[in-house]
Amino acid sequence: MRLTLLILMSLFAITASASIENYQRGYYYDLNGNRTDGYISHIDYSLIKFRQDLNTKPIKLTPSDIEKFYIGNDEYRVLETFKIKPDFIFFRQNVKKGFAKVLLEGRANLYLCRVYVNNGQIFDIKDYFLLENNNNKKYIQLHKNIIRFRKQIATILNDGQLDEMVKKRNWRYNQTELIIRQFNKP
Repeated sequence: MRLTLLILMSLFAITASASIENYQRGYYYDLNGNRTDGYISHIDYSLIKFRQDLNTKPIKLTPSDIEKFYIGNDEYRVLETFKIKPDFIFFRQNVKKGFAKVLLEGRANLYLCRVYVNNGQIFDIKDYFLLENNNNKKYIQLHKNIIRFRKQIATILNDGQLDEMVKKRNWRYNQTELIIRQFNKP
């Protein structure tokens, strides 16, 4: 019985892992600034898989291997030193280097960080907002809880007028891009 259960769990983990590989046309820049075109599968903040063409064997690339990568028009940068706390996990992960999609740039930069959650019971991919204010290289994961979210926005952006607008319009986590776009207006 234990052997059967172990085999089934292993097959499920392999199937879940294989299902997240979705190759799309893209390119990356290595640490010397050289561009390489091909197909990229963005697994999570710590890993992408790259193929020169769809018939070649994929190679694994980490944030220590490359500078940045692009899928279509979307840019993914390597961010250094941030903490991420996925749903269903009870602790924060300290990340020394990780990939994040660039959503907005200006006085505040907004990134989207993809996390592959696998705690033995849950296999899922989640995206989380990371906010950087004034290009200070401090990346803060935004809370989904409305009270914590509003406190973070007020503290990080330190803009009383925007803070009042967030409260008045009852803006929430899923409207983060709208809030940062408003903050970045000249």
